[in-house]
Amino acid sequence: MPTPRQKATRIPSSMRISRVGKPSRSEIAAVRWFPEFQQPLGLFILSVAYVEKHLTMLLWLLHNSPKATEIFATLGHIRSFDARVDLFSQLCHWRFKRNKRILIRAVKLAKAMENTNARRNELIHAQWQGNGKAPFVFRRLLQNKQIVEREVNVSPNVVKRDALKAFRVGRELIAFHGAVTRQNEIDLQRASRSKS
Repeated sequence: MPTPRQKATRIPSSMRISRVGKPSRSEIAAVRWFPEFQQPLGLFILSVAYVEKHLTMLLWLLHNSPKATEIFATLGHIRSFDARVDLFSQLCHWRFKRNKRILIRAVKLAKAMENTNARRNELIHAQWQGNGKAPFVFRRLLQNKQIVEREVNVSPNVVKRDALKAFRVGRELIAFHGAVTRQNEIDLQRASRSKS
């Protein structure tokens, strides 16, 4: 039997953390708040992770280092996706300053990755609210040193379309791998010819 002091400090059942592996009813209800968005948002998050994976691989290829640990040690300190895209742009400008076609392609890819990340931030870090019908997403913006909220209407189909766009950006990154690999081979051939 708990003492009166223990009763006063007892956590209400609605706020209790359930056992690991078995969610409480309130946790299940919270997850089901917008059930029609679970699959599209999951697809979108996976598509953005796909883009991040291939961006990391491209940064390693652009670094043109035989040791993967060198570039991954560097990338471990660059946590921001925007900073990685900026590094991608800088490395492309440095490596492909003579090949304008690849450079233009790299600039378009960087812009597409920035748009993908902006949409990700808009969906993931927004305040989701609903009145029992379609949800509203409020995005916080900083304008003139004041926080302004902007309402963004979203639907599951729009989120699915965004996931498809992000996946296409990942596929374009894979295609760009080939261009970078070919350029690396050309650079190695030039280096071997100049040594001999």
